[in-house]
Amino acid sequence: MNYLEQNRFCLFRIPSHFETRSTMSSGFPVSAPIIVEDPAVLQQVGRLRILAWEADGELPSFAPRAEVWIDEHDSHAVNWVILCDGLPIAAARLCVHKRISELPDIASLIGYEDSLVPPVAAFTRLVVSPAFRGRGLSKELDGMRLAAAQEEGCRSAVVVTHVPARMRQLRAAGFRNLGESHHRTVTFAPSCVFSRDIGGVEMVPEGGDTWL
Repeated sequence: MNYLEQNRFCLFRIPSHFETRSTMSSGFPVSAPIIVEDPAVLQQVGRLRILAWEADGELPSFAPRAEVWIDEHDSHAVNWVILCDGLPIAAARLCVHKRISELPDIASLIGYEDSLVPPVAAFTRLVVSPAFRGRGLSKELDGMRLAAAQEEGCRSAVVVTHVPARMRQLRAAGFRNLGESHHRTVTFAPSCVFSRDIGGVEMVPEGGDTWL
């Protein structure tokens, strides 16, 4: 049974006005990244987060064991979702903050505050269904977030990840590794803090989809 069949319970159908631009090996149409505006869709994104994190073997320390997980930043952040046959298969979030202390997952950024120039774009909650990784979905979502951060007048962006493939992707996209975070979100690997100035550098990842 594939991912679409296993998670049919959390489907919502793609409205006809949403752009579809490709068909994956599943045979279903895949949407372009869509900004999440419907609270019900945000709940679906919260479910995808749990499914993706559980597939990686361990929920991050900031997420409780639950069927769905969203946090207080989702109320003001911009979330994007990519759908396949109406099912969320990838999602990502952008928060913009003028105060470093108000950034999501601030415990992971302790010691690196001086390297971030506000307004700061926090790239968080990138999740891709395991069955759809390695297909460039995270590249699209990063590109959407970078463009939005530029429009919002952000001066820097920050990402925290423990996944080596994601680290390579971020370096290729112009991010600098500031160093290891003093806070672990998973027990099996340390996280690193990545930052970049917001400018006109094209997002060109080396490949690989993951989560953070």
